[in-house]
Amino acid sequence: MKSINKIFLVFFAGLLISCEKELDINTDPNSPNTINTGLALSAAQASLITITGGDFSNLGGFYAQYHTQAPSASQYEVIDQYNLNTDFANRSWTELYAGCLNDLEYVINECNKNGDTGGALIGTLLKAYTFSTIS
Repeated sequence: MKSINKIFLVFFAGLLISCEKELDINTDPNSPNTINTGLALSAAQASLITITGGDFSNLGGFYAQYHTQAPSASQYEVIDQYNLNTDFANRSWTELYAGCLNDLEYVINECNKNGDTGGALIGTLLKAYTFSTIS
């Protein structure tokens, strides 16, 4: 009887010790805590070109009547009918302010901290270009 109790005790002690890593459910392995500056710079560039080359380019092209869409198409119906609402503008400004400029600020700060002058200058140049696009 004593040997069965010892076996159960060793078995449960082994379970408690061996499952310590498997029971750590408070950290998400799919979302990293930090990223490198190259990824943040790429995300900022993607946000910037999506808005300037997409939304702003289409808006300017439709307003200047450089292009239009077919009567049966409905992709740019709101722009083509000059019926813009605040959601259209808010999406662009939010992407540039919260997305692009936030990432560029992170890139500039991290590059300055690590002594990467080239990365900091690229971030500063893109930040200036983004502000000139917004205003």
